[in-house]
Amino acid sequence: MNCPIIKKIEIYKTEEQYRAPVPAGSFTLKKRYSIFIHITARLGNKTYEGWGEGSQFHPFFTGETCEQMTDDVEKRIAPHIIGMEIHSVRGVLDLINKLKGMKYDYLCTLSAVDMALFDLLGQFRQASVFSMIRKFLQMEPIEENFPNMPISLCLDFIKPDSESGIDEIIKKADKLAGDGYRFFEVPLYKHSDLAYVNNMISRINEKLHLSFPGIKFSFSIHAGEVFSEIEEIRDIKQNDFAGVSHFIQPFHRDIPHYSFLLKEMLREQDDKLSVFSDQGASSVERIRNLVESGSVDGIVVKMGRSGGFSFIVELYNFLLKYPGIPLAFSSLFESGLGTAANIHASLVLHESGLRDSGYGFDGFSRVAGDKYCHGKDAIKYINPDKGWTDIDGSGCMVFGSLQAVGNTKGLGQEINMDYILSNTHKASIISRRNEKIVIHRFPYRKGSPDNRNVETEIMNVGN
Repeated sequence: MNCPIIKKIEIYKTEEQYRAPVPAGSFTLKKRYSIFIHITARLGNKTYEGWGEGSQFHPFFTGETCEQMTDDVEKRIAPHIIGMEIHSVRGVLDLINKLKGMKYDYLCTLSAVDMALFDLLGQFRQASVFSMIRKFLQMEPIEENFPNMPISLCLDFIKPDSESGIDEIIKKADKLAGDGYRFFEVPLYKHSDLAYVNNMISRINEKLHLSFPGIKFSFSIHAGEVFSEIEEIRDIKQNDFAGVSHFIQPFHRDIPHYSFLLKEMLREQDDKLSVFSDQGASSVERIRNLVESGSVDGIVVKMGRSGGFSFIVELYNFLLKYPGIPLAFSSLFESGLGTAANIHASLVLHESGLRDSGYGFDGFSRVAGDKYCHGKDAIKYINPDKGWTDIDGSGCMVFGSLQAVGNTKGLGQEINMDYILSNTHKASIISRRNEKIVIHRFPYRKGSPDNRNVETEIMNVGN
């Protein structure tokens, strides 16, 4: 069978200023650092392209930096995939598994390459990524009946010093609820703030039920590993968590047995609060340990830190052995390109999705706010007036399936190259010349390459 052959890989290393600082555990993020992967393949005179995005978020959480991710693609991935044929889902999975066996820990980098390969395969096969994977897994097609994907928003806040500050947070939540948002995640930055956050959620819930009687709102607390001592379980026990559906990653990923003890305590109290793992669920191997040890009730799925669509296929096979484990889908604050990949991933596994958590893909608005759909993102939007969002029949804010699926080929997105280049500070072009891999590195200034300072490196194929 004639199939496209990979000829070139381009890497764009970007940084963007968040419109507001993003608190993340004990860190505050001011910029989004990403790499965009562009893979070009040819079959005869026809060219096929695929795009992927890798977000480092913060090295504490992902273990990777953009510099390391770029170096891995240049020297440890590109030499092994340039010249390879792209022909099937199985072929892409085998290729990713081969790369994973060489250096297991660089899963954010693999995710970006994996996205681009599946996007390219979809362009060749004239099919969307989620539909190709569901067909490969022998799942029922869902094109005729898309599931609702209600949006979950994170209520970021810096702990107010006064009562008026709390009132502002409540006012913000009330405005968002009026816009159609039903699912909210509230971060916990210090374990000593748990009672404060729990009380704030209770007050927000009370206000929302007064403003919108008959509508159910759901809250989750993202603890981000702020608890470290077993004695702190007692602090959790002293709160009633009214209106909170689940507690995310209370303890460090390396002490899951504390989460098990917390679960046992909640069960004794007949508490309906569930314990979910986030940072501790970065691979199927970790997830298996958590599930078999009884340490969690559910899993937060972030395909961008776990190996991309290949991870989603592994997770599907795992869930066949452990059915009933609920999944909460979230992201690493990627742009619209990474968000599209996350939505395709959630469509593959939507039968296991926890509706009470919503879909936490809000990275596309973290940089430009509501202007993201007017040229301020890595993709061009089908409907600039609505962007990703839509209102369903119940008045709930959801992701619009048309934007998620796009043109039904690959990830279905049109790349906004001008925007990517405007945020690029260094790019690499990797190709093959006879039996050598040639890497050209370009500094970028104001959206254009600085051709006076090009670095060139030549490597043997497969090195």
